[in-house]
Amino acid sequence: MKMYCPNCGVQATDGANYCNTCGFKLNEGSNPQFASYDSGANFSRSEESLTKELFAAFVGAEANYYLNKWQEIDSAIARKKAPLNWNWFSFLFGPFWFAFRKMYLYAAIMLIGSIVVDEIAHELGWGRSLRGAQIGFTVFLGLYGNYIYYKYAKENVAKITKSIPNNVQLQKESLAAAGGTSWLGVGMAVVGTTILGILLEI
Repeated sequence: MKMYCPNCGVQATDGANYCNTCGFKLNEGSNPQFASYDSGANFSRSEESLTKELFAAFVGAEANYYLNKWQEIDSAIARKKAPLNWNWFSFLFGPFWFAFRKMYLYAAIMLIGSIVVDEIAHELGWGRSLRGAQIGFTVFLGLYGNYIYYKYAKENVAKITKSIPNNVQLQKESLAAAGGTSWLGVGMAVVGTTILGILLEI
């Protein structure tokens, strides 16, 4: 029988005493505040419904779309397949989509990295190779954007439900504040990219 962490919902390794994802001690009994919403998990319908609500609170806009995509990812992983799941937004907008979804660290690393690599490649005359790498990375973001977002959501849901036990309403409010979307984040990413580009040209 599959065993899932009652704190973060990730499938636990057989015989493990602690969850590899969140560190929760698996032998301390059940915690109905959190359970995987994977339909294959051995949880009651009320627990599954609660978990969907917590993830939906974190995602905000287009929650149903991402919940369905994440179930497809869970299904692929259960079949020992790669968690490939296409996302047009991460493919077309890359780091700006990450900023929109409040994954600021990912966005910053990608934006700074792409600008710095572009400058180095330009100086070394590697323009054609760089274009090929950029196309490959763009496709990678399209294929893995949903999976990266899923991992990010799991981390936040696990952290918040653990820090605010036994108060579902406050959990949802905190998740909504931590997640959701941010056009301000997109604007900051655009401004930051522009400034960094100017500085590198000086």
